[in-house]
Amino acid sequence: MMTPEEFRQQFSIFPDTAYCASCSQGALSYRVQSAIEAFLQGWSQEGAQWDRWMEAVERARSLFARLIHASPDDIAVVGSASEAAYQVISSLPDRGRGEVVSSRLEFPSIAQVWLNNASGSVHFADENGLEVRAEQYARCLSEKTGLVSVPLVSYKNGFRPPVQEIVDMAHQWDSPVVVDAYQGIGVVPVDVRALDCDFLVAGSLKYLLGTGGVAFLYVSPRWRERMRPRLTGWFGRTNPFAFNPELVDFHASARRFEAGTPAVMAATAAVSALELINELDAEAVVRHVQGLVNRLRDALEARKMRTLGGQAVGSWGPMLAIAVDDVMDFDRHLRSHGIVASPRGSAVRLSFHYYNAASDIARIERALDEWVNRPPTI
Repeated sequence: MMTPEEFRQQFSIFPDTAYCASCSQGALSYRVQSAIEAFLQGWSQEGAQWDRWMEAVERARSLFARLIHASPDDIAVVGSASEAAYQVISSLPDRGRGEVVSSRLEFPSIAQVWLNNASGSVHFADENGLEVRAEQYARCLSEKTGLVSVPLVSYKNGFRPPVQEIVDMAHQWDSPVVVDAYQGIGVVPVDVRALDCDFLVAGSLKYLLGTGGVAFLYVSPRWRERMRPRLTGWFGRTNPFAFNPELVDFHASARRFEAGTPAVMAATAAVSALELINELDAEAVVRHVQGLVNRLRDALEARKMRTLGGQAVGSWGPMLAIAVDDVMDFDRHLRSHGIVASPRGSAVRLSFHYYNAASDIARIERALDEWVNRPPTI
């Protein structure tokens, strides 16, 4: 298994830059860059390479399944997390009996799918959108609950809800659970067999170190054949290349949730990225990243700088969000020190992967010292 130092050497952006924006876009590895260049060269010289492209899609499916301890038959390759969420809520029997329980920690494109497609009310369990507890979900659950949604990690501030507790409580009401793992998978270990969630959504853009255009939907075998997708297309067929416009036969596997032609270049990139991720020891990754997050939290507290969520009870993922009055000015200040962050709303997010190092934290600390000691503006 790679050490953090060996992993860091897979990326050209280091050491000149402290890249701390994996919550927005993972850093580009040499492997992914080479895969995209090879794709473009093949396209340029040979045109359509359908066999190779389909092999890449299937390889990406298998690698993602391996990462979450699932079978490839449990995985649909889709275009985005929003598409995956729509496939869930629109395909549930009886539209999920109506009500959805979610939280304000959800990424907007997930929550907006629930709001636009739920046949009943959408209940947001939390109050402030910064942290949520299991008992807050419990108060919203009832015999009317048709779907429960929870993020693995919040995009806002890195807070990790008690996902396992929420899954267990929802199943007491026979309500299926969808987990949005997009904001943590690749750094936070996921085992869908142990978690026993019904659906899981993720994409290759962030901590999985690929690019936009490819996302994955895990569908538990206990739900798969009970669901008839409303959104479909030729890749949802038993044999897509039969080209029969008069036949809508859904694939027996999770492929039934696929629709149009997949983003084959993004899938090619995802293969190289997932191969790299699967070479890592998941527990070593999360320990390393948690150490960096803890050191950043200590640095912020020492300088009396506030994070969104503060000292909320609970665990934290690979990111912290620094609350400042002028987000863009603070982001420019960080960039002037060679630190790439991700400004969102009222905070600047700093996130870490296995490729980040203590030297990145040291660079951040120097930038923080200049920020808190800057002369007041007149």
